[in-house]
Amino acid sequence: METRQPLPAKKARTAQRDPSKPDPLDVSGVSLDHDLDEEGEVRVFDTCDTIRRKIRTFLTKYESEGVMQAAFLHAVSNAAFSETQPRRKIQHAQLTTFMGQRGTMTGNTTGVYYAAYVFFEKLRIKEGKNKFADRKVVESYYVDGLDRLLALEHVCYLVLNDVRGITMDKYGRPNVYYGLDWKGNPDGYDKDNIPDPDE
Repeated sequence: METRQPLPAKKARTAQRDPSKPDPLDVSGVSLDHDLDEEGEVRVFDTCDTIRRKIRTFLTKYESEGVMQAAFLHAVSNAAFSETQPRRKIQHAQLTTFMGQRGTMTGNTTGVYYAAYVFFEKLRIKEGKNKFADRKVVESYYVDGLDRLLALEHVCYLVLNDVRGITMDKYGRPNVYYGLDWKGNPDGYDKDNIPDPDE
């Protein structure tokens, strides 16, 4: 079973950022206007687990350069919410809750998820990095971006005859198992030859 690594503990500021180095939190010159949905918000193509991994990696990497969690939260909020949108302050408790969750799309309705995605997407463009392979898979499946309005971990599916289970893969796609157990093992039926319940 996967074990979640905790966030780096909050520490008193001891390190100072070298002013001669680029500010890792500054993404102010990057626009995502090309990637907006009909509501004027950025379409999201990273799962919650991917964002959690990016946050943890970023904070661990830059903590020694004086980047504290409070500064990070301020930066992601500024990156995601413009002057034309309601300004949302992301609290440390919200970050802690989001980082403590697990599951491909657990936490998809939170402000932390959206704001961090926008920040990291702007940072990727600023640094001239390519999209990861997983990101491209999500884009091909969810053209309009991943759902941020419906709490997907609480979605109830209509279970039909011979459906033994529904899981979600690492790209946020539902997998329906016919005649199989939850681990995908055969359990009396051939998934490619499901009997017709009306026969």
